[in-house]
Amino acid sequence: MTLPVRRDHVYFPGSLTTDAWQIDDLGVIVGDFSDADGFVHGYVLKNGRFTRIDQPGPNQTSTRGINLLGTIVGLYATDEDAEFGLIVRGGTTESFEVPGDAQLTEAYSINVLGVIVGDYADADGMFHGFVRIPGR
Repeated sequence: MTLPVRRDHVYFPGSLTTDAWQIDDLGVIVGDFSDADGFVHGYVLKNGRFTRIDQPGPNQTSTRGINLLGTIVGLYATDEDAEFGLIVRGGTTESFEVPGDAQLTEAYSINVLGVIVGDYADADGMFHGFVRIPGR
């Protein structure tokens, strides 16, 4: 049996490219887009309205996951090519790194308990998964 597929386009107005990374059970989408200068910005699409999300400073931001409480996770990259994990709650951003020898941290998903999963690269450039549990 083949299920019907409905195809809608997600396009951040004025962008060169738009990626949709996750949709929650309420239909809220997070992703990123590149602007005319090639810089990447995160976004949330809720009720047909885009909201741009940027980590303050000269950074590139990508939002990758959202939970039902509206907490968003992702990553941002600095001019020095360092990448950090990103948490957005109520319009406030927080960055984090995997402790130890992590050279970059990327957050991909968060559940309603605030547990975040993603990956990081160690000093040798090898990638590993991580789980970030609140309070630990």
